Amino acid sequence: MKTAHLETVKTDSFAHIFQSAPYWHGVGYGFIPRIVRELRSTQHKKSYLIRFGKRLLVLSVAVGSESFIDENGQKVNPIIEQVFKADIGPRLVYCSPEKGFVVSEYLEGRCWEQDDYQGIGNIERIAQVLKQLHALPVEGPVFSSEKLEQRYWSEIAHQQVAVPEGFHALQQRMQRVITHVQTNYHERAVCHNNLHASNVLEAEQKLRFVGWENASVNDPYYDLAVIAYRHGFDDVQVDQLLFHYAGKVGDEQRKHFYYSYAIYVYLETLRCRAEGGSRLGASDEQRIDSLFSVLHRLGM
Repeated sequence: MKTAHLETVKTDSFAHIFQSAPYWHGVGYGFIPRIVRELRSTQHKKSYLIRFGKRLLVLSVAVGSESFIDENGQKVNPIIEQVFKADIGPRLVYCSPEKGFVVSEYLEGRCWEQDDYQGIGNIERIAQVLKQLHALPVEGPVFSSEKLEQRYWSEIAHQQVAVPEGFHALQQRMQRVITHVQTNYHERAVCHNNLHASNVLEAEQKLRFVGWENASVNDPYYDLAVIAYRHGFDDVQVDQLLFHYAGKVGDEQRKHFYYSYAIYVYLETLRCRAEGGSRLGASDEQRIDSLFSVLHRLGM
């Protein structure tokens, strides 16, 4: 995320966003925002580096159904302010729920690559930041796997997207998994919910998280599951993550982890089906195989 030799780009398409610039926190009047360049973007979010006076900010714009607000649509997600105060994430500068964008402070540093999760000591480092995150006061929108599941199935039905044969039977098995988690695992914490490598920022040997659009109050093991699945952890790496996070590794920790893992893979599979068009691809089959594998492990 180097900032040398910055060149502004055309900003006409951002006029509706920049109308709110006089109200951005701590910026003041008399400046015109300028887009410097596009940062890393995903299917659901485009991010841009902005020069605003002498300050560098990050503009994140929602794409599709992503949201920067709570499920009632009434206020900014309070988690964003919490993580800034804890020095885990960037400071919120401005949020516009109705227009679907967030402006935050630019944090200098290097976003991790996929292989960084394999680096010596990095699993422990991530686990330590997660413990700090999960110790924050529990306040914010509440994650609901059932609501998310219903939304994805509704989109699949509406778009008449193909699903693999027998997938509806898999849905019934997953209902038992979700019910088991709700019955047996009651701990809730502030969670990031999307800790892929590019949302981990390293600067001066300190790790912070960015990309808080999906943050919510959730089962803390869900964050662990996202990390393990997105970065292809094997059993040894999962045990390392659990040990550095929970302080011990036993059947209780492993079962809790793999139940959360199953829910994440299931929702990710549904999301990709809802958004992936009519044809099934190799990645769909890999996700489904992974889901069957973890269900077998759980005896479900």
